[in-house]
Amino acid sequence: MGAVEVRKILNLVPDLLDVPYSRIWTAYDEEADVLYINFKKPSHADDSELTADDVILRYEKGELVGITVLNASKRKIKNATTSNGVYLFSSFPKLRELRALFEYQVKTAAK
Repeated sequence: MGAVEVRKILNLVPDLLDVPYSRIWTAYDEEADVLYINFKKPSHADDSELTADDVILRYEKGELVGITVLNASKRKIKNATTSNGVYLFSSFPKLRELRALFEYQVKTAAK
């Protein structure tokens, strides 16, 4: 891993610490252009919700256990460069938006 990729990952640290989950697993399927973000392993989603912006929220017993980001490469930040296809969370617009999804999910579940 080159210095550029390490710098990109280190730039994510403040946003990662702001996510309300202490463990996060990611996997990117380049062929399908899908980014999988999981907050529980193993997770066995029993329900899901497709949002208007091609994001699938996956639930297990009402708890958010993962997010599937469709068309992930199209979400890359403009002018960002990658030398080897490392997307990680830079594929997702901003982790603060991810936190907003969690807060929305909690408010919706409380109703």
